[in-house]
Amino acid sequence: MLKLSKKDFQTIQMQMYNKARDIDVALFNVIFDSKFPKEFLANAFTGFQNRDGGFAHALEVDNYNKDSSLVECVEALRMASMAFDNICDDEILNQSFKKLFNYLYNRLDKWEALVLSNNYAICASWYKYTEVNIKRFGDAPTPAILGYTLLLTDGNSVYYKKACEKSKEVVARFLAKTEFTLEEIKSYRVLYDGIVKHNLFKDLQEEFKNKLYSVGYEMMEKDETKFNTICLLPLDIFASYTGDKRYDELIDKNLDYLITSIKPHGLWEAPYDWSGEIAEGATAQIKWIGVISVINAYYLKKFNRIED
Repeated sequence: MLKLSKKDFQTIQMQMYNKARDIDVALFNVIFDSKFPKEFLANAFTGFQNRDGGFAHALEVDNYNKDSSLVECVEALRMASMAFDNICDDEILNQSFKKLFNYLYNRLDKWEALVLSNNYAICASWYKYTEVNIKRFGDAPTPAILGYTLLLTDGNSVYYKKACEKSKEVVARFLAKTEFTLEEIKSYRVLYDGIVKHNLFKDLQEEFKNKLYSVGYEMMEKDETKFNTICLLPLDIFASYTGDKRYDELIDKNLDYLITSIKPHGLWEAPYDWSGEIAEGATAQIKWIGVISVINAYYLKKFNRIED
């Protein structure tokens, strides 16, 4: 079992300042430095938030559309969930995400991942509003929005209660489905995490987990030599691993791969790019360095793969 060396971790810390966006640097510091002021991260979110409460402006770096979209909102929720157990922990974040939850839950019956205006904006081809892309997202990001709501709120929140009401219906849909896209299964994994945090739906929780793990296992890439491709990775499903030993080997492979795939500059890079489409694709590829590096370092910390 490999561990990230102290020297390599120090290089990551240094290179984050050299190569990553301010918001990714702030997120990294909140995760790894308990003394780092969380308000820096909370303030960084506001630069990507529109007046309607939604997020945009390439928070998700492959989408430069200035209009709010659920893809961007889910990215904000994902990042916040890595740093906060409850949005009420920070006053600035609480205000910002109340606006976001208002934006989302006022559209509860219209949660489409993509927006038509993406077709007239700069974004990667997979975010264009087309029939193929709509099918690719399928049920996503509805399960993820509900899951992140549960992860970031408590029982006193009106949004927690709304998420609970909607989640049981979505869980039933998951259990009835027989086919899933990559985006869907990753989205349902977030919902599972939120349900586990609050121990909801005890009568369905075990069935949900077993199906999630079973379907995820069948869909994921198991050959570590192909982990550098666009695929479902073990950690995409087992990010909140609950101790099922059947999956230990796959998780270890994925974590070992993270440690051995660090680039010469000291950080990680995304396994794809769209620089061949338009010039902004090359810029997005550079921004991805910070995004993916925070994610990978977070996993290594979570699974105790960084030397003390």
